[in-house]
Amino acid sequence: MTIPNKEVRGIYVTRVVRWVTKKLNIDPDDYRSFIALLIHQQIDQFKEMLQEYLLHSTSYDDLSREKDYHNLMGGLLAPLVSNYTIKSNQESGLGRCDHILTPIAGRSDHAIIIEYKVVKDKKELDLIAKAGLEQIQAKKYEATIKQQPHVKKISKISLAFCGKEVAMHYSIE
Repeated sequence: MTIPNKEVRGIYVTRVVRWVTKKLNIDPDDYRSFIALLIHQQIDQFKEMLQEYLLHSTSYDDLSREKDYHNLMGGLLAPLVSNYTIKSNQESGLGRCDHILTPIAGRSDHAIIIEYKVVKDKKELDLIAKAGLEQIQAKKYEATIKQQPHVKKISKISLAFCGKEVAMHYSIE
């Protein structure tokens, strides 16, 4: 999906923020704080807020495939387009990562790689989240990001989902 211009981007971002904040029953500033946790490397707190969002704002029936979570997360990440180039399923290194957020030069020096996994048994969540992080590292998904001289830090995040539950493993380099 590509947003054709700044005007449409503004409308899209405004609507996504409005929809998410309504679902979370928070004001837009709190949503910005939620997404800021991710970009300020407060990954554990981001995961906790994501877990709350899943518990209170999604239907178990709507979330069964990796594609469902990928699209949900894409919507949550959309407001970052003013500071990041967001790529979905873009080839990098030895494969395709779910989301790569590359900072726009002068706006940040921190890139983010996110891989999603889905399991049917919640007992496997932590193991599969760990395997997702290992996949990010083994497939060298950071290859295209490392070509950007302004990037100084890279967060590698693997999220594993089972219904409304989420587990996470991450590293920050």
